[in-house]
Amino acid sequence: MIFYKAGRITKEKVKILRKINDDYFKNVEQALTGIREIRSMGIKSYAFNIFCDISKSFRNKDFNVSVINDIFNGISGLLNLIFRVLIIFVSAIFIFNGTLTVQYFIAFSTYSDQVTGSLMNITKLNSTIQQIFVSIERIFHLMNNLSYPDQEYGTVNVSKVNGNINFKNVYFKYNNHYTIKNVTLNINANSKVAIVGDSGSGKTTIFNLLLRFYDISSGEITIDDIDITKFNENSLRNNIAIVRQEPFMFNLSIKENLLIINNKARDEELFSACRQAYIHDYIMSLPEEYDTVIGENSTNISGGQKQRLAIAKAILKNSKIILFDESTSGLDNISQSYIQKSIDKLSENHTVVVIAHRLSTIINSDLIIVLDNGEVVGCGIHNKLMKESSKYKELYNAEFKILKDEKVIVI
Repeated sequence: MIFYKAGRITKEKVKILRKINDDYFKNVEQALTGIREIRSMGIKSYAFNIFCDISKSFRNKDFNVSVINDIFNGISGLLNLIFRVLIIFVSAIFIFNGTLTVQYFIAFSTYSDQVTGSLMNITKLNSTIQQIFVSIERIFHLMNNLSYPDQEYGTVNVSKVNGNINFKNVYFKYNNHYTIKNVTLNINANSKVAIVGDSGSGKTTIFNLLLRFYDISSGEITIDDIDITKFNENSLRNNIAIVRQEPFMFNLSIKENLLIINNKARDEELFSACRQAYIHDYIMSLPEEYDTVIGENSTNISGGQKQRLAIAKAILKNSKIILFDESTSGLDNISQSYIQKSIDKLSENHTVVVIAHRLSTIINSDLIIVLDNGEVVGCGIHNKLMKESSKYKELYNAEFKILKDEKVIVI
């Protein structure tokens, strides 16, 4: 009965332990999946603190389970000792009375040791079995529900940049191959700039260099005429927000995901940011509204909704420079329209740089940069590029040929 009770207690404790263990590794997976976005959002310390809290909780619960096991193993050992003493005492009485010979006593004692030893192992095994049962239950539950190198930073601390960006003769080599070659760009503050090109032309690399996920091989990148290597890390991260094609979200509520970016934001500021991102009405239609938990890998919200939440986070971050990395790629026309409205509105008082998958979304940009094999082969507004850039004209005609073919198929 004692060991049955011990097993039940252990099982309940281990259930809690396994849940914490799941959270622990889920957090590790989240951190690895969203490492670039965590860095670019400047919330490394937040992610680290969550990890430490779960690690501490896991350690404490694991200690509790170990203590329970040790206590009941101690009780088991004590009962075994008492049983042996009783056998010796009773056997001694029988020997003195002549009803038991010494030879029979030795044989009985040997067999009883084997029996009690086996019982001891069974009681110890009981605790292990309970832990195994919990693990098996968790495995079946999961099966049934499956649906950078160190860098040196400077000391310049600018709380709010104007947003002028310049690349001067920038080269970047990766695996002994130049992926960016002699790129020179001048992006003015409060403008909407688009970067276009074939897949692999270096568009995303431009963003990664600006964010210092990689450092350039030669040349210079400046913000407001300050070399980005001179900024301290927080200053650089705080002045640039990025909305990726697959935005990263923590497995927390919508409100908590927004507050990670700005934990001092009042509810009205959250609502305002979400209105600007055209997501507020959708959130308010949910049963839990802003307290709705975003599931693992954001599976309970659509791609367009996730993009608009990411835009709201960028607005709350209050960065002067906002980067959009193919944020409308793969979205339906309605979601694309909402995001396009947000981008156009933001470009009135932010420097907005868009990596465009669909040229139809960036025709009205203040500046369009055309990349080909890591080089700038065109720069200007749409009409100018259609006349002067063969590469841009090729990309434009290819896109609208696809759109025309799709219409023919629909008809």
